[in-house]
Amino acid sequence: MPETSARVLSIQSHVVSGYVGNKSAVFPMQLLGIEVDFINSVQFSNHTGYKAFKGQILTENDLTDLVDGLSANDIDVYSHLLTGYIGSESFLKNIIKVVQHLKQKNPGLVYGENKEKYCLEIPKLPIAFTGSGDLFAALILSWMHISNSNLKQSLENTIASLHAVLKRTLEATQGKPLTAFNTELKLLQSKRDIEEPIVSFKATRVL
Repeated sequence: MPETSARVLSIQSHVVSGYVGNKSAVFPMQLLGIEVDFINSVQFSNHTGYKAFKGQILTENDLTDLVDGLSANDIDVYSHLLTGYIGSESFLKNIIKVVQHLKQKNPGLVYGENKEKYCLEIPKLPIAFTGSGDLFAALILSWMHISNSNLKQSLENTIASLHAVLKRTLEATQGKPLTAFNTELKLLQSKRDIEEPIVSFKATRVL
């Protein structure tokens, strides 16, 4: 996939092992040619669905320092802002300030707005997967940019890739206990499904 003109700032969680937050979002966006800078709102050993986790939480002051550093070097111009897990109310309020700052640099900053509504029918898989929402957000952002905001096409491509990743992850659990580790998303193994989604589920506009 050729590089696009998009430059995303992604503010989400990070885990050392596994795929949630930025670990689930950055790689797919890069595969689709999107330039991504990322700030980790937390850094945990693994996601919170395990029996234990350790790590650090970024404070609102830490976030301000990072954005100020970008600003001081005039490298704080982004086309999109993507956010995920936020650990505190104060951090979330500071993200509002980040949005305001980024919009001063780029009034066309995209951070989520579309009045169209579509419906897709997709098969239900027998288990739940952590990180799938973060993957969905990254894919829909990427395809909305690539398709010039064609929501129908973007949804169909997003669901095609997401469903392929989840099916591959489910297949990898066969004969294994359904532990948090064994159900981690198989992103690397799904590289082609992300780059070249095969659309099987069509979106129907409802609004």
